Amino acid sequence: MSLLTNDKITEIFCVADEFCKEYSQVIKENRTLSITDGKRDRNRQHEMSDSEIITILILYHFGTFKNFKQYLSISKLILFSAPLKSEISNYKATM
Repeated sequence: MSLLTNDKITEIFCVADEFCKEYSQVIKENRTLSITDGKRDRNRQHEMSDSEIITILILYHFGTFKNFKQYLSISKLILFSAPLKSEISNYKATM
């Protein structure tokens, strides 16, 4: 985790965010093709965006952690620090 700078983490987030936007658009266009068996889809609001979750998983695979729990305990200090959080907020605001 020490090899990744805040700029690199922000760049990974931006790429993941662009992917999620394009993927959501494709899913919306092809919504009629899915079979729901008459069941309602759940549309609860998420606490984290898909791009934030993808970023966390990508960064986990860059590290050499024994398990995901160990990674989360260390990454909370880095990923949710004030400077990085403000960079991501600024990026979201420009969208």
